[in-house]
Amino acid sequence: MSERKFALVRFTPGALVKREEVEEQLPEVMPLADIFETSDAFTVVLDLPGAAKESVRVNVGSGELSVHAIVRGHLPEQATVVIREIGAKQYRRYFRLGSGIDQERIDARYDNGMLTITLPKTDALKKREIIIQ
Repeated sequence: MSERKFALVRFTPGALVKREEVEEQLPEVMPLADIFETSDAFTVVLDLPGAAKESVRVNVGSGELSVHAIVRGHLPEQATVVIREIGAKQYRRYFRLGSGIDQERIDARYDNGMLTITLPKTDALKKREIIIQ
């Protein structure tokens, strides 16, 4: 018996689309973010519910930080989709980086749907107190 690889995109009778075509057309969602500043770094926290750690990609280059993650919809074995409102999607978010960010030391951690990116400041951007003589 051959495996059926179809998913219903809309609840329209006869509107079956191959699963591979659905994945290529994943809806794009901009994840919510909080940004914090300390004396040593900026911290970006992004909410990526449903994304597996293996699907999360963080890239930096040309003064830009990009985040991409894919959430695969869950379809139990031997099940046929009738209506799918909670399904696959992809998260994308971009941030422009100033020259005061040490791009070689950027760190990212992912835990329980939250991506935390630490953007260390260069020495030139760090505040320092001037002692008055």
